[in-house]
Amino acid sequence: MREGYNPARPNEEWYHNKKDAEIMDLLPIPELGLLASASLDTKVCLWRMDTLQPVHPLVENGHSKGVYSLDWYPENQLILSAGFDHDVFVWNPIVHKRIFLLKGHNHSLVGVKWMPGTNQIISADISGMFRVWDVRTFTTIQTFNCPGLNEINCLAVTQPPKRIIAGGRSLVFYDYNEPTGHNLADDEAAICILYNPVFYTFITAHAKCIKVWDAVNGSLQSVFRDLTKSDITCICMDERNRKLFIGDQRGRCRSINIKNGQKIKSFKKQKQKGRQIDKEQELISAAMYWGVGDADENDTEQSVIKNQLILTSWDCELYLFDDDDAESRTGEQRSQPSGRHKQPINYLDFKMIVPLNSTTGKANQGLIATASDDGQIVVYN
Repeated sequence: MREGYNPARPNEEWYHNKKDAEIMDLLPIPELGLLASASLDTKVCLWRMDTLQPVHPLVENGHSKGVYSLDWYPENQLILSAGFDHDVFVWNPIVHKRIFLLKGHNHSLVGVKWMPGTNQIISADISGMFRVWDVRTFTTIQTFNCPGLNEINCLAVTQPPKRIIAGGRSLVFYDYNEPTGHNLADDEAAICILYNPVFYTFITAHAKCIKVWDAVNGSLQSVFRDLTKSDITCICMDERNRKLFIGDQRGRCRSINIKNGQKIKSFKKQKQKGRQIDKEQELISAAMYWGVGDADENDTEQSVIKNQLILTSWDCELYLFDDDDAESRTGEQRSQPSGRHKQPINYLDFKMIVPLNSTTGKANQGLIATASDDGQIVVYN
């Protein structure tokens, strides 16, 4: 029997188109006595198991490109579909229409799966980005990337144990890392907490992850994991509260989009020639962001780069990075003031100077204060 063919209704026009109806996935739904099929002709079709009679396909406000993956959420009796569109489609098979669209991916999806025993569904796209959704609120609660594969093409989940499996040229396994204390934000201590007034959220930094919380009701919105190769040590936001900068134990810093966890830019310290430091001294201890308006073009001596990231480290140094170029994936180290501290720097603060040019009213200078284990506070212009 050829694909998409129904012997009971061979001339039916609204099941899968024969010429481009390669069926990519089949989903049995015993509770309703139905079988769902997904194909490259953009349709999700329903078939009765007992009579092989077709039911009207799910096409209202549906896919515009081929459908690759299906799954079933039994608690609310929902069909989940994903494919070459960048969104997850949520269907009610009773009324034969789409009821919601889960947006967040930037590439074609390879699969969508419900994690049995939970209210969570997992989606993945070809770039290796995974999103975990709460099906009760249709919101993202976790986002992470798969660094080991350049491209993935299949997705599966297991329970027990709770595990996400992705396949490309190799298999990658992700185990759920749930707090053992359900009244705690995380098993690891919170390193830093920031408030984002733009999105009304709190951001907590832990050694292995970043968590975003709704400031109104306290619910967990997102969890970003695998952002750095070593433990997170400090965080800060840009002046627009759209980007989050993350420093780690190995002297690296990275910026991400605070809405979806997408990595934006990396910042790496330039080591001085002839100087050797221990790995423990590479740790980034504090970070601040200096974002100001355009500098005075006529005053070249006082002009500064508009956006700078300021870092301190246990190697006793202060680092300034250029964050102006939005297209660059790497932040250029602008300067490294000569070391004044003899012991690891633990904290820094930044203060904008009162505008120097009364005509333009532009503030283009600031003061940086650093504190270290040597008991000194050093102020830099």
